[in-house]
Amino acid sequence: TVPSSYSPLSGTLDNYKTINKIKVTLQPDGKIYNGDEFNNGYYFFDELTPGNYTVIVEVDKMRPDTSTVTVKTNESVFNDRMVALNPILDPPKIISYAPADSVNEVSNVSPIVIDFDIRMNITETQNAFSITPAVNGTISWNAAYTKLTFTPTKSYVSGTKYLVTITTSAKTHFGIYLPQKKNFSFTTRSKLNLVSTYPVSGVSNISTTVLMRLVFDKGIDASTLVQKISVADSLGNLLALTANQAKYSAGIIEFESKVPLNNNTLYKITVREGIGDVEYVKFLQTVTIEFRTEKNLTFTGNILEGFETENVWQSPLLSSNTQGVVSNQTSFSILNQRKISGENSGRLDYTFSGQDGTIELALVNPITLGTNPTSEFGVWIFGDAGNNILEYRFIRQNSIVEKVKIDTINWTGWKMKKILLNQIPGSGSIQFKSINVLQSTVGSLTGRLFFDDCLTNIVTDIYSDGYIPNEFRLEQNFPNPFNPETTIQYTIPSVETRRGESLQHVILKVYDMLGREVAALVNENKTPGNYEIKFNAGGLASGIYFYRLQAGNFTASKKLILLK
Repeated sequence: TVPSSYSPLSGTLDNYKTINKIKVTLQPDGKIYNGDEFNNGYYFFDELTPGNYTVIVEVDKMRPDTSTVTVKTNESVFNDRMVALNPILDPPKIISYAPADSVNEVSNVSPIVIDFDIRMNITETQNAFSITPAVNGTISWNAAYTKLTFTPTKSYVSGTKYLVTITTSAKTHFGIYLPQKKNFSFTTRSKLNLVSTYPVSGVSNISTTVLMRLVFDKGIDASTLVQKISVADSLGNLLALTANQAKYSAGIIEFESKVPLNNNTLYKITVREGIGDVEYVKFLQTVTIEFRTEKNLTFTGNILEGFETENVWQSPLLSSNTQGVVSNQTSFSILNQRKISGENSGRLDYTFSGQDGTIELALVNPITLGTNPTSEFGVWIFGDAGNNILEYRFIRQNSIVEKVKIDTINWTGWKMKKILLNQIPGSGSIQFKSINVLQSTVGSLTGRLFFDDCLTNIVTDIYSDGYIPNEFRLEQNFPNPFNPETTIQYTIPSVETRRGESLQHVILKVYDMLGREVAALVNENKTPGNYEIKFNAGGLASGIYFYRLQAGNFTASKKLILLK
């Protein structure tokens, strides 16, 4: 019958739906009409000879219907027919269901779907359905009344085992009962997982303009992030952060300091328990990520191109070397969003469509670099940690294009990526042609890179934070706890001896809880400066250890924790 929202014409069969995909046979002429799928409900045979005819109506899964019609001269004769389902007296079968039996980590908003092989009596079958523990939800059916779908109103309880039951009181539209009860169970997701981070805990040489990233296994509910993420320096000073909310739905939280970080400084990201995802599942632990920023490096040189104006760089989509990208998601533009100098920088947005993709950002007019083999060429690049490959391309003598792989783009923040001219293959004059991004087998399909200031004749200055150390210092190792490697930093000041020397004999050793030496990391003379050394405890058991620095009359000890 028609839906309740439809008002049928009184005194007619208009309260029944029209028949699609019908086959009507007219005897004795043997004429056949095959109906369409457009809900016409009206078919006709014309130019018939007056007389008696038999009309045979056939529809899939319906009882065939036969009637006799008398056709008169110069008249149209109407014959309304109503077909009924062809009774199926077989017992119903459950041919599939979801979630699968005994499966774990099921989505907390996943529907329960049960497929029958026969049209069911919806009232009796719904009464036969139950879920334990009880969950509020709604039940819906497909148009053929063979598929029952239960959708929870909000969500299941995380980390809970549910039992679904269909009893034998479920029956078909034709009154045949389910021969035996059906049970299956599933367990919902218990926690939100932190899949990866950038930076990784324990690393150093991180850009002072780093874009920090947390990747979870489900989309994030922004309302649960209040006071859940913080970044502090080694003195506990909290940083003011800005976050990119556009990626929350993908489970990615990106954030950065409102001002650049300090050079050669230890920072700690704290991710607290209670962050929730779109399925109402919580992050159940507190995680800390420690990293150290890069030392104070400055790069000066001749700026060949500053990414300040349009029409200097060709659109990647116009290059014949660009391939395997989604064109409406790949573009280059000059913006003032990020910069090293000047007013603007270049931004490349990209999406690879499959495998072996290449993006070429080419200059409209290649730049001549000269032939000085000791000269360096480089570009400031703000990475996206997408793990794709960065490549520069140069034009050599006789228009030969040389490709040089520069690095894997495994960082965020501004980094100067440079190369000595004598590392470029070929001979003769050199022109800088393009910046290329090559898709890696482990790289992200989509990303965003910034470019600024192409430099040549680069001079690199290295500073030790602008002063000569004037005191001994032993820093806390990072990360701590660790497994199996950690970094220890210490400072040796300038102390002049009677011979006018400033060398200090330095001993740095690691001891267990009983005072037994387990590792000698340093035992030599050192000039004044800042030092760091890696300690790998791969051969030691989990536990608490101590490291001690001795230099002249100075002695200091700190505790480190090995967790395997």
